Amino acid sequence: MIVRGGLAGFLLMLLAAGLLADTVVLKNGKRYDGKILSETADSLTMDVRVPRGRADYSWERHTIARADLASLLYEDLSDVAGDLSIPRDPDYNSIMFCPTPATLPKGDFYFRDFELYILNFGWAIRESTSLSLMTHFPVVSFMDFGSIGFKQRLVDREEHAIGLAVAGSYTFGTEDIARDSFLTGTLVAGGGNRERSVNVALNQAWKEGEETELFVVAGADSRTSRRSKIFVEYMNSTTFIDDDDFNGILNLGIRFFGTDWSFSLSGIRPLENTGSLFLIPMFQFSYHAD
Repeated sequence: MIVRGGLAGFLLMLLAAGLLADTVVLKNGKRYDGKILSETADSLTMDVRVPRGRADYSWERHTIARADLASLLYEDLSDVAGDLSIPRDPDYNSIMFCPTPATLPKGDFYFRDFELYILNFGWAIRESTSLSLMTHFPVVSFMDFGSIGFKQRLVDREEHAIGLAVAGSYTFGTEDIARDSFLTGTLVAGGGNRERSVNVALNQAWKEGEETELFVVAGADSRTSRRSKIFVEYMNSTTFIDDDDFNGILNLGIRFFGTDWSFSLSGIRPLENTGSLFLIPMFQFSYHAD
């Protein structure tokens, strides 16, 4: 099936983008890509990837004197957690739709724009507490919908194997847009750090005059280079989508970022029979300020 084949190709592309490699450049201009195995004050040892054709390569072990180094770039930041010259993803408190148990530094203010239309503002009032407001771009003279929310970190994932947080939101709006007002309570659990993480959010939604809904949002991300990440998310909520055939969505994407900004581009795949539809494009821009 074309859709399945295309989806498999997209996944392979993301996986290929996720291959990490350390890069060493010598003063004579020679470049080595591979994996640094050990370092001393005078030298480093690395396995270097050597091409052996269009689709094949082998590994060679090299010991390189530090006196010969022009530059050294670590792609696996678990080895250089203290290197402040390498930017961290400023949006580590969420994947795209899936929250993480992490919260932002006190005083951090962020603005996020989804598809140009959805506007999200957030403010970390404490290291463990943040507030948020979401609405839409003023294309009409009245506000069709809005949402206010909070997030409270309970267990810091930087200090423990698993982090925990609770969150809540109240969404209000017109019947055509938001399908009436509703409340959502969320318990978030996740492991990892700013470079890569796995997260699950258990959500309970209450809507006036309707049955409550318990739904799951799960997401994972991993750094692929000094300024990019790949991510994947799953959500099975029907609170926002009124479709009897809806079985959830899969969201696959890549994020590019600097110290205080990020740009995410993804494709949303409904898990149902969508005919020739492959992916729905989604993008998000964010900016952070103190």
